[in-house]
Amino acid sequence: MNVSKKIKLLQMKDVKNENTQWLWENWLPLGKLTLLAGPAGVGKTTLLMDIAATISNGGTLPFQSIYSNMCSVVIYSTEDDIETTLNPRLTACGANNSNIYYITGTLKKEDKVEYFDPTQDFKLIENCLIEDSNIKLIIIDPIVSVISGDMHKSNEVRKSLAIFVELAQKYNCAIVGITHFSKSNLPTASPVDKIIGSQAFTAFARMVWIILVINGKKILVRAKSNITRLKGALVYEIEDFIVDININTTRVKWTEYLESDYDELLKYDSKENAIEKDSTISRARLLILDYLSEEQVIESKKLEKFIIHTNKVSESTYRRAIKLLKNESKIESIKKKEWFWRLINE
Repeated sequence: MNVSKKIKLLQMKDVKNENTQWLWENWLPLGKLTLLAGPAGVGKTTLLMDIAATISNGGTLPFQSIYSNMCSVVIYSTEDDIETTLNPRLTACGANNSNIYYITGTLKKEDKVEYFDPTQDFKLIENCLIEDSNIKLIIIDPIVSVISGDMHKSNEVRKSLAIFVELAQKYNCAIVGITHFSKSNLPTASPVDKIIGSQAFTAFARMVWIILVINGKKILVRAKSNITRLKGALVYEIEDFIVDININTTRVKWTEYLESDYDELLKYDSKENAIEKDSTISRARLLILDYLSEEQVIESKKLEKFIIHTNKVSESTYRRAIKLLKNESKIESIKKKEWFWRLINE
């Protein structure tokens, strides 16, 4: 038995009950790690730049009437250029440029700037938090850049994220990591299965934001939280904007508050997709029947070309419609020199 090491116990009587503190009420907790996940092209970074800008200038956060405290924000991004993307977006959102900081490298003797290794150097940010206690938000884009090892292995993800959980708690700041949906597109209601990498990402995060796109609307919703209710979702748009006279950029426009949660929105989205899928198959089915009612017998390749290319129906939808009509005994295949389709007269 190793007697040089033992477990430290904390008695309940020595624990003081505390309320969760919020940087953005019921959305962005202080002292904790938050994840923002969504498909490509929905403006995840643009959305966070809007939140960062509001926090930097003490503005009103989306659909809240209380002004936020004016705080400093630290941004690390390997996804977007500072001068052409991040800075113009923050400018468009009215950020206080004295309260926004970008991580651009590490400094050694004689102020020599060296490469910032996110897997090794993030522990140095503790010095920044000590020097500026007003830093209350750290944005990491993408969060997988800080993982030393395989992002699909739980132990390696946990080990890499532990430092951020400790820093958030110790200095009472919010840390937000941006991540992506996996390309598997699993038909699941679980946000854990949609987020790329190990499930340890969502296990470590106390708050998980998901961006859904339903009927063309971009919707920010809380998919996981054990510190607040999940009811409530925010609809937003990405709009073009010009800063500094001639620099084109984008910013977020918040448009609607929904009294829905993640599960409700996902069920609605699945229902809408199912309806859309059924309608495209029905259209292909009718096109096939109409064409065969005129021709009676038609070469398989000719029918396929007419439905897929002329009428812009996907190949998979065409195959499903054909299978459906065969099962309904509406059509049958016959073999001459080539394969043909024939309408079955009732």
